Amino acid sequence: MELTPRPALSHVRRRALVLAVAAFIVLVLAGAAAYVYFTAHPALAQKVTLYVVKYMIPKHLLGEKGWALFAGIFANNAVSTLVTILVGIVPFLFLPLVNPLLNGSVIGLTAAVARLGGFSLSRFFLAGIAPHGIIELAAVCYAAGLGLSLAVEMVRKIVTPGSPDSPPFPALLLGILKSWVLVVVPFLLVAAAIEAFITPHLLGMS
Repeated sequence: MELTPRPALSHVRRRALVLAVAAFIVLVLAGAAAYVYFTAHPALAQKVTLYVVKYMIPKHLLGEKGWALFAGIFANNAVSTLVTILVGIVPFLFLPLVNPLLNGSVIGLTAAVARLGGFSLSRFFLAGIAPHGIIELAAVCYAAGLGLSLAVEMVRKIVTPGSPDSPPFPALLLGILKSWVLVVVPFLLVAAAIEAFITPHLLGMS
């Protein structure tokens, strides 16, 4: 029986949840690998950290506090997750996995640097990562799941063109972007608020 776009989109969203779990596994594995590797190579950890600070952290966020930090963090993560979804348009490459891979690697690197610097890892994770990170990483992984689900549909449209259970591309993209607005964006708002207003207090930086 031919599916209408609505139930077809529901299937796309359900698959996105499963793929979000896969993205989370990639993030955890990348973090663990980066932590082990950089802990064993302190000099390289320092060099890569300097590179991350110089090229991957937006310059306008350095030194910011309060609402300016909140707005910067949210805008940066919103754009990042949106790009993560949209690169799913490219078939076969599954590019949305790049975001959780990078996030996991940076967390692992930061944890390694914290340990090498004598900083308590339990405090690092419980105070510096967990309060905002659980929510933010959930949003990142769900965005990756949406992007991967989009990528799967793009592959299907090439391999089995005209498939009745694959929604038309405009409806597909609109439905996935709607999930970004209704799910990912609210999560990022909450995470940015915690990171900007609560995390500095927990780390004694305010």
